[in-house]
Amino acid sequence: MSLISKVPTNIVTGFLGTGKTTTILEIFKKKPQHEKWAVLVNEFGEIGIDSSIFINSNVEKPHIREVVGGCMCCVSGLSMKVALNDLLKTAQPDRLIIEPTGLGHPVELINILRSEYYKNALELYNTITLIDARNLSDERYIHNEIFEKQVLISDIILANKCDYYDHTDKTLLKKYIESLKLDTSIIHYSNFGKIDLDLLYGKPNNLSQKLESISQLFSEKNKAKDPDYKIDFSTKGWRYDPTYVFSKDKFDKFIQNQQITRLKAVLITDEGIFIYNKVSHKDFDCIEVDECDESRVEIIDERILDNFQSLLETCLVNDLKV
Repeated sequence: MSLISKVPTNIVTGFLGTGKTTTILEIFKKKPQHEKWAVLVNEFGEIGIDSSIFINSNVEKPHIREVVGGCMCCVSGLSMKVALNDLLKTAQPDRLIIEPTGLGHPVELINILRSEYYKNALELYNTITLIDARNLSDERYIHNEIFEKQVLISDIILANKCDYYDHTDKTLLKKYIESLKLDTSIIHYSNFGKIDLDLLYGKPNNLSQKLESISQLFSEKNKAKDPDYKIDFSTKGWRYDPTYVFSKDKFDKFIQNQQITRLKAVLITDEGIFIYNKVSHKDFDCIEVDECDESRVEIIDERILDNFQSLLETCLVNDLKV
């Protein structure tokens, strides 16, 4: 990469449903008007919903590229490099924000960004990891290798959705950070992804040493790990052309009762076009937007019901063609 030099680059990471996209939108609301910022977004599924959120947001439209179909530095490694190279060439950004999938491997991503190929093109600034502290009582999170690496690699912990926390949640967060031998001063609390822009401008300390420590830690952990203990996530998505309209009332009731690790959707309904976000058993978020070219639904879960599609399609106003 020789066309640009040392583009300040921040990774905004965090597990599924912590509010990464919302946080990046908040960041773009505050960015200096005279600067061009770009976003590289990675989605675990094949459908891609996040780009619709950026396009329909009320902030200045960022230069954006999307990498779908798994962790961008693993199964989508080549796609990532193509998308990143194209984004840098066309946008010529003053700052780059990278949003990995919530199931992405942040350490591996950083190693790619520090590689010989990108070392003169990019300069890494603070990695910001979003956490919903309410999840720290769930062993599926705290014993998940990806989740733990996201926290260990962070320069800033953004404890998002803190209006929903109680005292126990904040205590658990502090104890968890201390258990990883991290300084609790990196914790910052947030609602709706609101963030002080100054948090982006710091640079990582002793990054090489941190990466080596994480590598050694998980090498030892993996030796001691029960080989039968593994949490795998699957993803499935559906597209519907705009002639098919969903009943908003039916869809709202349908997803309210679903205990899915993650659901995202952009839907053409009988009441307008809406973007949906749902995490686990919690209530869903829904915002109305101006446009989309088709309806898309994507879920991530440990086990996807065989009849999920048929249940989903009971929410259609009009029947699917045979």
